[in-house]
Amino acid sequence: MKKCQTRMRGAFILWGMHVLLVLLAVLRSSVAINRYPWPNYRPWPIGKSRGLVWPKPQEQTFSPETLEIHPQLTLAYRGRFCLTLDRAIARHRAFVSRVNSGTLHQPAAPAVHRVNILMRDGCASQRLSMGVDESYEIRITRGNSSTIQSETVFGALRAVETLTQLIYPDPTRTRALVNSTTIRDWPRFPV
Repeated sequence: MKKCQTRMRGAFILWGMHVLLVLLAVLRSSVAINRYPWPNYRPWPIGKSRGLVWPKPQEQTFSPETLEIHPQLTLAYRGRFCLTLDRAIARHRAFVSRVNSGTLHQPAAPAVHRVNILMRDGCASQRLSMGVDESYEIRITRGNSSTIQSETVFGALRAVETLTQLIYPDPTRTRALVNSTTIRDWPRFPV
């Protein structure tokens, strides 16, 4: 009697594994064919927040003035080579090129051409540790006068990531837009 129950239990487990494998195969094939797990699923497009930042900064002045991000936007800093910041700038450029069609055109709205990054400490502190100042201030204005100011490279890094969140596409998805904004932020829970 015990042998029979053990065999039935083993057969039931084997059957369950076969069903699971078949379900996984069907799911994988539907993902491969549709690129999405179910037919009407589409991910949210970039820009639902219309330039809002998450998590919310400590201080933000948000203006309704819409500025266009020039397709050849420059993020520039002075001083010695800083790999951490260069990587953040490269990620930002890749994002802007995905949002912006990349076509060179005469901006329809006032445009942001350049963002100057000013770090008081330069790139001296290459390692993040307890007590490092990560505060920053962003001022987005038309032309070449937009700035990011921070004490350290880590504040500048946070600011570039915040700048990326501020950018959203226009309805035709051919231009990258940003509102004229001023943000001051620092860690909520300082050490």
